[in-house]
Amino acid sequence: LKMDTAGGFARAASASTLEPVELARGLFLTEWNPPSSLWGRTLKDCRPPATYGLYVVLVKKKTGADATLLPILPGPDYVVAENDALIVCGSEADIKQAGKL
Repeated sequence: LKMDTAGGFARAASASTLEPVELARGLFLTEWNPPSSLWGRTLKDCRPPATYGLYVVLVKKKTGADATLLPILPGPDYVVAENDALIVCGSEADIKQAGKL
């Protein structure tokens, strides 16, 4: 299960756009384009878990037509940029609320 999940996630995350993936009943992983109100702010200041119920797992930096996946967990001091796509995990309801599911 661990290898299947990791392999599936790696393939999905490297795709140009990550469609919602159900990790467990009601728990989804998806790509989220943060609203402009978060640009230029740190994750600590944005507080995605408290504000949106979403946990940032990875960041995709979009450069032109390509997107580069940062293969690290962004820390609380990571500054959200306009061209970022955040790979987030959250409940079905929270992801629907964020407009992604």
